[in-house]
Amino acid sequence: MASNYEIERKRKTFKVLDLVNSVNERLRVSTCSPEARHGMCSLVEEVLHSTGNYDGFRYLNVGEVPRGHLPGVRAAGIDEVNDRTIWEFPDETRRQYGCKTRS
Repeated sequence: MASNYEIERKRKTFKVLDLVNSVNERLRVSTCSPEARHGMCSLVEEVLHSTGNYDGFRYLNVGEVPRGHLPGVRAAGIDEVNDRTIWEFPDETRRQYGCKTRS
């Protein structure tokens, strides 16, 4: 039987992808404050950068966040002079992060 010391020391690491998936889910479905989501963004960005796994992020659109909550990005109109969509970013904490590692 393992001693208490061996049990406590058993695991000191975690899978970066598991953290990213967990934070991504919370950023998508959370109804907490943007400040709380900003903290989640800061945490996952720090881990991704420090482990060399940062692979960018994308903003979530209206259909990907809880009904009645602001999305990360939405079309604000059309720039007819340049013939392109004008985008606005109402809640920049509504993101999904990419991760280079897949394990």
